[in-house]
Amino acid sequence: MKYHTRFKLTPMPDSNRWRKIYQGKIHYVGIGHCNSKTDREGYKIALAEWQELREKMESAPTEGDKVWYQLHLEKQERLAREEERRKTARYLKIDGVELTEAELERRMEKAVAKIEGVAPVKDSVGAAIKEFLATKRQRHEMGVLSASRVRSCEQHLRTVEEFLGTKTPVTVIDETMVKRYWECLVHHVTAEDYGQTTAADRWALFKEWVRSLYSIATPRNLNSRDLSIPKPRKKVVAWTVEEVRETLTAAPERLKIWILLMLNCGMYSGDISNLKPSEVDWEQGRIIRKRSKTEDLDSTPTVNYLLWPQTFKMLKQHGKRRGDHVFVNRCGEPLVQQHFKDNGRMENQDLIYDCWRRTFPDLYGRLPLKSLRKTGASLLDTHDVYCNCVEHYLAHAAKTVTDRSYRNYSQERLDNALRWLGEQFGVK
Repeated sequence: MKYHTRFKLTPMPDSNRWRKIYQGKIHYVGIGHCNSKTDREGYKIALAEWQELREKMESAPTEGDKVWYQLHLEKQERLAREEERRKTARYLKIDGVELTEAELERRMEKAVAKIEGVAPVKDSVGAAIKEFLATKRQRHEMGVLSASRVRSCEQHLRTVEEFLGTKTPVTVIDETMVKRYWECLVHHVTAEDYGQTTAADRWALFKEWVRSLYSIATPRNLNSRDLSIPKPRKKVVAWTVEEVRETLTAAPERLKIWILLMLNCGMYSGDISNLKPSEVDWEQGRIIRKRSKTEDLDSTPTVNYLLWPQTFKMLKQHGKRRGDHVFVNRCGEPLVQQHFKDNGRMENQDLIYDCWRRTFPDLYGRLPLKSLRKTGASLLDTHDVYCNCVEHYLAHAAKTVTDRSYRNYSQERLDNALRWLGEQFGVK
């Protein structure tokens, strides 16, 4: 049985302790407090012990800091005696690498910060990550990134901060450190701490963050093919026709119209929440719109969906013809909301998903609600003629020159495909 994925420490019940990989080294804490992989009380004890240990390690000066601090003292003595700033070669060369005066100043300042207890330097790992995330927040405010994407960036970079250390200078990031972080991610996948998809996302974001650090040279192995974590192919989870029919029969009215829209128009809950009254032809029974996720792209098609009679009837009963949204909650707000509050925490609300989870707790998890879009596409793909309508049904943006310039999508064929699809689900 896998341990709780929110644990920041790896349980080792066989040796009755917890493990943490930090800055490329393995640390053991909570010895005698790990009875099982889900031992929450033992985890709390181990986590408190680890936090105290990490605080000591981050605040304690390293041997390198002591060297730089000694250089600082020697420099002060030289200035007091009005000697030359570079009296001997050892102040110009450290470990065989020539350093500029500015580099000497910066490294000595870091040593002073740790040993004399002054504020951490601005080019630390923690400060660099904070600046990177601030840019992501700004792009979210511009409408370029979703709140969930910004949130995932924060979660992924938190593991980078734990690995490198908050107060560690970014100058430690070199080819060796890049490989060590890659090995750390691979180790967690092997240990089943998290999946390969999560590791791939964290590796991709780590590389993006490192490339944004203009104060250091980009490590030469950052884009090495040997250091890669490919994403596994996603398994398509589709409902059977019988499962769709049974669910439609048992679903309450308001949830039923949302399920019908997901099947009829290939929508996700976000598309339903963003649906505007102006995108509905209330006379002919059609929805004409771009997919919400890619509506800003010129290559995204505007799809004209013919609504099934039952879908159109229920849409007129439960949908609003005025305002910004066809469907709203009791407060008149969108059904799906993702934004950051004033305190920095993310508001993540999906009333469609919540309604599904409450109504069908036995199906929740086994049959994801978002798989209804894949179910419609998969069924169309089995037809000899209507299989050509799948990409248009999904409102995918054109990816090739052929798609953009030469492929002619037939509205009549799409209408017939949607009629056939409704017949398979028993929707009239």
